[in-house]
Order: sequence, then C-alpha cells, then structure tokens
Amino acid sequence: MLARLAAIAVLAALPIVGCGTSQKDAYRQDFQSDAAQFKKSLAKAAAKVSRNATLPARAPAIREVRKAVDSLAGDLGGLDPPNDLKATHDDAVRQLRTLSSDLADYGAAAADNDPKAAAQIVPKVQADQTVLQKTLDQLDKEAGS
Repeated sequence: MLARLAAIAVLAALPIVGCGTSQKDAYRQDFQSDAAQFKKSLAKAAAKVSRNATLPARAPAIREVRKAVDSLAGDLGGLDPPNDLKATHDDAVRQLRTLSSDLADYGAAAADNDPKAAAQIVPKVQADQTVLQKTLDQLDKEAGS
C-alpha cells in the first residue's frame, strides 16, 4: 500500500505543463513544490517499515503516511487555483482528507493489532487512492490545456 501511495506521489510530482495566466503558472509551481515535499515524506515513511513487518510494526509508517497526506491536503487547500481548475483542485483536497480519515482507521487497526478491522479498511484506502489518482490525472490534464 505504501508503494501505491508513492506512485500517487510520483504522479502528483509530474510537471503540469502548458501556457496560461500568471495565476496558473504560480499555481503550477506551488503544486509541484507541494507534490515534491509529499513524495519525500512518503519515501521517509516507507523506509520506516520492512516488507514483512507485523501489523503493529506498520502503525508508525501508516501515521507518517497520514501526516504526509494531511500536509499535502493543507498545502493544496491553501493554494488559489485558477477558476478553470478550482473544481478539480477542490476535489483533490477533499479526496486527500477522505484518504487521511481512512488511513487513521487503518492506523488504529494496525496499532491495536486487529487484522480483521485492518482487512475491512484496506479496500477503502485502496479505493481512495484510485479516486485520488484519477483526480490528479484530471487536474494535470486541465492545467496543461
């Protein structure tokens, strides 16, 4: 799962290309900076857990991933997107917050060593990631046009 979040970070770090207003250029630069920091945070979190770690041993890494997701949501929430990107931008921020909430549940299940609860939340986290990735793809497309 951490690898999948890292893939989202790579996607988010892709340059948003295209010419546009100075507001769009400023937004693109801020977005890229935030995405780069997110990628670093995810790499740091992934380094904290071994591949065969027990569920409780994964809890600190899950907390770190959630912290990175919260930070990105806050950073993006503070940006002023151009009007033509606002709806997609707002969707991305909302989806990051949903992912954070589900990661909190997953982290609690991991910390409690509750594999049944963890197994129930993993599909939600995976679905959050899929929806977020699609939204970031759309944001990249809209910003590049």
